[in-house]
Amino acid sequence: MINLWVAERYGSRKGALLTYWYRILSLFGWYRAFRKIDWGRVDRIVFVCKGNVCRSPYAEAVAKSLHIDALSCGIDTVNGKPANTRAISTALRNNIDLSSHMAQVINDLDIGRNDLVIAMEPWHIRYLRKNKCADCQYTLLGLWGKAGLPYIHDPYGLSQEYFNRCFDFIDRSVRNLVVGMRDKATS
Repeated sequence: MINLWVAERYGSRKGALLTYWYRILSLFGWYRAFRKIDWGRVDRIVFVCKGNVCRSPYAEAVAKSLHIDALSCGIDTVNGKPANTRAISTALRNNIDLSSHMAQVINDLDIGRNDLVIAMEPWHIRYLRKNKCADCQYTLLGLWGKAGLPYIHDPYGLSQEYFNRCFDFIDRSVRNLVVGMRDKATS
């Protein structure tokens, strides 16, 4: 019973532990700086996850459905890999089509100062700052969700219930980010 609840809510025990660990760090202010965005300098949004087959392509597609210039990529992936089949079916539930998505490796992209790089997990930002773009603006997508969670556990290979929950959270987080972005642009 408890294992099923954990699997549906957090994906796995590891997902639950990491969610709470990063939430504690967030309560102590570790991720406060990632909510401070210079929106006037943002020309494009770049969503990043590990494999670019679930979380980041879905976030990109949601942003594009809201008329935002966005792309997605992965830190540890293979160019041209299609979206995960469960990601495709879960996205369709929300009228988002990932069937033509092809993964992109972040090292093959030109990421610059006017890009807002949005990661799914804190380690993504540490990696990117060190290896890709030191002067980019970074944020964590989950910080823009209702719960303000800095960590979104990878749904790859996990239950349909967790995929639904994860994609619903990503959807709300992207929409909140876009509202904040548009509010700042008009003020």
